[in-house]
Amino acid sequence: MSINNHTITIQATDSKDQRSEETITITIIKNDFTFGEIAPAQNAQIYQGDQIIFSCNPKFVSEETIDEQKIVWTSDKDGEIGKGKTFNTTNLSVNNHKITISYTAENTYTYELQLDILSNEMNFGAVTPNNNLEIIEAETINFSCNPTFPNQNITIDEQKIIWTSDKDGEIGKGKTLNKTNLSANQHKITISYQDYKTFYYEVNVKVNQNTVTLTLEQLQNKYYRGYNINFKCTATNLNNASFNESKVVWTSDKDGTIGSGFNFYKSDLSVNTHVITVTAENDFGRQDEKSFSFTITNDKANFEMLMQRMTGYFSSQAHADTTTNQYIVDVRLHMAQIWKDRNVGENIYWLYVEQAYADDQANPYRQRIYKMVLAQDGTIYDEIYSITNPTIYKQGYLNPAIFDNLTTSGIVIKENCGLKFTLNQQNIFEASTEGNSCLATIPYLPQVKYITTQTKLAETYMTSWDRGYSSTGAWLMGPDWPYIFDKLENYTFTPSKKK
Repeated sequence: MSINNHTITIQATDSKDQRSEETITITIIKNDFTFGEIAPAQNAQIYQGDQIIFSCNPKFVSEETIDEQKIVWTSDKDGEIGKGKTFNTTNLSVNNHKITISYTAENTYTYELQLDILSNEMNFGAVTPNNNLEIIEAETINFSCNPTFPNQNITIDEQKIIWTSDKDGEIGKGKTLNKTNLSANQHKITISYQDYKTFYYEVNVKVNQNTVTLTLEQLQNKYYRGYNINFKCTATNLNNASFNESKVVWTSDKDGTIGSGFNFYKSDLSVNTHVITVTAENDFGRQDEKSFSFTITNDKANFEMLMQRMTGYFSSQAHADTTTNQYIVDVRLHMAQIWKDRNVGENIYWLYVEQAYADDQANPYRQRIYKMVLAQDGTIYDEIYSITNPTIYKQGYLNPAIFDNLTTSGIVIKENCGLKFTLNQQNIFEASTEGNSCLATIPYLPQVKYITTQTKLAETYMTSWDRGYSSTGAWLMGPDWPYIFDKLENYTFTPSKKK
């Protein structure tokens, strides 16, 4: 029916030709369609990559149901871009778009709006390093950029700025970073940033090998077993960067790895002729290698020299008279050889050791038996024994024969309190206990749980430094520095002869 006010007449005739008639009025109105409120606004300008929300709210006057799948959005540049009352997109091309909304029912209804998509290409700004930079391994390379978008509302997320080498993979993130460990190679460095798309920038960097030069300090051809040998070398990188000492490794063809670094001492090499190989490797795997040889002999001359130095009469009077330390007092120390007929030819000697205060030498505060041993491998060490009944042996250094009837059943070893001796390059013997295993039993200082001892023996003097510690390692007993004992008298030492 046409859009109008219609008068409808209904007529009826019965079998007797009687007629009746009724009229009704019907108004036909236009079923208008509207897209309602539409977004984005007409002539909106939006940067490339920004999210665009498209929406409309179509309806008929008759309020019939809207089929959203029939609402089609089309760009005259990009074609169909979506369907429905609302959707989002970020990928419209940079252009001036005419967006058409269409809805097809009995008729097709359309609406048009203009939309301008602006270019939003990233600019990486000033980039370092410069293209075709050439450096040496381990040199610092400063990488930097300052990316921006035309859309100044975009905040740059530095974690999305990724620097990648075509040789080493990802090397860092952010606007700036420093690298010293690029591999020796020709690198293509790519900067990438992921936003609505991925942006790239490339530079070329060449890293040359950082070669190593190793120089050794000359050593002697022969050393005695137990001699503290000083191994020295220098290693330099081509670019003069600092060298990691832990990567300078010294190896013996007889004993394996013997040390590392530019400067160290070694006193326990086996008796043999050794070929020593030194390998220096920098942080990038570049190496230099040098070799030399020497012989270690198992001569007991050092052992007998030690015994001659130990046997005698010592005094700390000069030290006590010249120090302000209240814990350094005048102590007298005697060490005399005993049991000369025992362990003959076994490189074992026995000493009686007595310590007393100078003003009370008749009552020594320490009496010990030392068993001195030269081991098969050349190691010199001692074992320390207490005496079960020490009183009868007071001043036994005056008459060593008094010990002839003393057997090992009358002495008790002080476990883990012995020393190992080495001869340093100044011709001085050095020795010390190891760790915290020399346990203490001091009635008047029960909190002292273990003792450490350090000593040195020269021709004319010796030093001794005993200290006591708690179970937690707190220093509780002993002077601030070692006692210095001058040797006042030599006692007889008789080397044993071979059996």
